[in-house]
Amino acid sequence: MVEIEGDSLTIIRKMEGDREDKSEIRPCISDIRSMSKRFEKCVFKHALRQENKSTHILATKGLKR
Repeated sequence: MVEIEGDSLTIIRKMEGDREDKSEIRPCISDIRSMSKRFEKCVFKHALRQENKSTHILATKGLKR
């Protein structure tokens, strides 16, 4: 069982829905859905960026590299 938190509400909503994604991030959504099937239960939760500040800072620094 796994619980995944993210600050992108758009991606969280796409993961919760059953519809086929036709956006530019379709490959990412497809990969995440495929990987989530490996778990007995996979829950996607939205975390506000302010609450997830340290993770956001690390991700931003990683993108700059």
